[in-house]
Amino acid sequence: MVAGLALDLWDEMTPAIPWTVRDQISHLAFFDEQGALAAVDPQGFLESLKAVSDADAFMNEPLEKGRSLAVSQLLAWWRDARTNMIRGFRALDPAARVPWFGPPMSPASFISARLMETWAHGQDIADAVGAKRVPTKRLKHVAHLGVRARSFSYSAHGLSVPDGEVAVDLVAPDGDVWRWDMGSSDSVTGSALGFCLA
Repeated sequence: MVAGLALDLWDEMTPAIPWTVRDQISHLAFFDEQGALAAVDPQGFLESLKAVSDADAFMNEPLEKGRSLAVSQLLAWWRDARTNMIRGFRALDPAARVPWFGPPMSPASFISARLMETWAHGQDIADAVGAKRVPTKRLKHVAHLGVRARSFSYSAHGLSVPDGEVAVDLVAPDGDVWRWDMGSSDSVTGSALGFCLA
């Protein structure tokens, strides 16, 4: 979607104000870089976290870097970071626990989370530049994270987690139904795309 984007659109504001298209790609590149470090050098990643004293500066540093790069350099940064991250995760034991900014995750959960992050920021970019993306069955990874992170989403917002579970039935882009049967009479139903966008 961004490889052939007109140069002036790289500085287009996305719905995640004040981030531009350039900022979204810079953010992805930086956190893919961090993901590669977490995969190949977990101790080094944890040490780098200890060095963060200003969270705002930490989050803004990759944006400033991306703003200083030519578009071709920014794309190369992101592509290299993504390639290195995937290479690092392919070498991991599936039972490993990978450190991150929240709790450690399995490699499969980590990569699903990166896919979700890329998809979500990609949606911001699509909205900013008027692009239409065709949803695919890969959305199941994003939906799965939404289902599994229900309790975490409450606690992350300082709310009590309601008792009980919620079943989820979503209509996939190809018309299949994706079901997470949590043994509950309470349920969420709808389109997979709508659920993922929410």
